[in-house]
Amino acid sequence: DFARFSSDQVRAFNQIQVDILHQLSPGRPVSHNFMANSFDYDHYPVAGDLDFACWDSYPMGALVDGPQSDEEKQQFLRTGSPDYQSFYSDFYRHLGNGKVWITEQQPGPVNWANFNQAPADGMVRLWTWMAYAHGVDAVFYFRWRQAPFAQEQFHSALLLSDGTPDQAYHEVAQIARERALLPVGQKRKQAKVALVLDYPSRWAHDILPQGQTRFAPKIAFDWYQSLAERGVDVDVVGPASDLTGYALVLIPDLMIENAALAQRLMEVGAKVVLGARVGSKTLPLKTPDKLAPGAFADLIAMRVLRVESLPPSHKETIAFGDQTFETTGWRESIETSEPVLATFCGNYRSGWPAIVGNDKCRYIGCLLDGGLLHEFLANCAGWAGVDIAEPDPFSRITRRGKIEFTFNFKTSEVAATPTSDTWDQVAERIRL
Repeated sequence: DFARFSSDQVRAFNQIQVDILHQLSPGRPVSHNFMANSFDYDHYPVAGDLDFACWDSYPMGALVDGPQSDEEKQQFLRTGSPDYQSFYSDFYRHLGNGKVWITEQQPGPVNWANFNQAPADGMVRLWTWMAYAHGVDAVFYFRWRQAPFAQEQFHSALLLSDGTPDQAYHEVAQIARERALLPVGQKRKQAKVALVLDYPSRWAHDILPQGQTRFAPKIAFDWYQSLAERGVDVDVVGPASDLTGYALVLIPDLMIENAALAQRLMEVGAKVVLGARVGSKTLPLKTPDKLAPGAFADLIAMRVLRVESLPPSHKETIAFGDQTFETTGWRESIETSEPVLATFCGNYRSGWPAIVGNDKCRYIGCLLDGGLLHEFLANCAGWAGVDIAEPDPFSRITRRGKIEFTFNFKTSEVAATPTSDTWDQVAERIRL
């Protein structure tokens, strides 16, 4: 209740400012800059009072201060996560009803993270084009000139503090030349896959974590990333969004049961994947009368009898198909009459379901890690009729209108091969 109250206060304060600006500056759109990985208040109602959405992009700090493994942080130390820019651009594009800007794009080293490494030369250009490819219509860089004083004097800019160009200045100039070569009016199309993100569920995870396995923000990003590595576009949407036209709907961490969403899912043609803890609490944080997954049991006949959080040192073995995988962090004991797709095969409750499903919906009673995550989501894509490519952790393929973009996160050049007839000849002259 306090989390909802606090969120409502943010919305009310924002609405006061929006009303003043609309009154004193009529006819001009009003926006506000949201922050990536910020779940302190519900962004959906706040965005509903704005004319379009904006967000601030700082890939370097997001990586070093984020939940990624040390190995991944080292791999992408000077590029940032390959999916940071796309995930939040997709999400805030949805919040802005298709209209989104970046109001602060990182131009170089910053001053506020635990470590403030410099991005590789060319990354400001790549981040800008990646934002554009994912529907962003304008990118602004923070800032124009580096401050020679106060707490932000180590925060880089387009110009050095003496007024001469820094690296990002030249990259932005290159972007301007390249933009003139591309056709205008290109719009992002609806993806075949939707991922549902819910703010009250994030608050519920924080209030009732059931151990130190605080996985909610990471799991949604990991699911998105796994499909992005296979060239699959994913729309990041809300629980009240129109789900018509999607082939696959992913609900990784929606802890608060939502009867209206469950009903809409039954009415659309999409296949549905539910993650661990989905529907496990009602809005006042009580266990549903018929246990988890609450209202989502209308999609899949099952009950969660027991949940447990597990230390990182403990591994659970899961058999899926003809392979076995290890996972940790979370496990559920499921009672079901549905087909069992994967089973636990360790010493404790060996043979119990780990993943269950029918022709409409699948439920996961554990955390998906590494190989199991990639294998299962690839299987789900095939189940839903979504085409996938071979996984590549260092490259991303996406489309805006008729233009196909390939982004390379390696430190060396790679050859880009078009995947369809959306390849535009100008792309051969613009390497990303």
